[in-house]
Amino acid sequence: KVVKVAQVERQDYIVQAKSIDLARRAVEKAGGRVTGELDIIRAVGASLDERELAALYEQHEQELLGPAPGAAGEAQDDPRPAAMHCR
Repeated sequence: KVVKVAQVERQDYIVQAKSIDLARRAVEKAGGRVTGELDIIRAVGASLDERELAALYEQHEQELLGPAPGAAGEAQDDPRPAAMHCR
């Protein structure tokens, strides 16, 4: 018997946290794949589907950094983790 499995579309993101280790653990705990490390900005490249991205936001809100204070067009008290979509 052949079973078809729905393909889930993954997107590439940059996930920034208070440390690169926290960013890596957050991505892995959400079920995503770490694709690279960006030491200078305490971030990792990550491949996440919609479910994993939602889990990242939900589970790691306190560990991950939101937008930089005073960033153009961003609220300074934005509680969302910094997960930036890359194309």
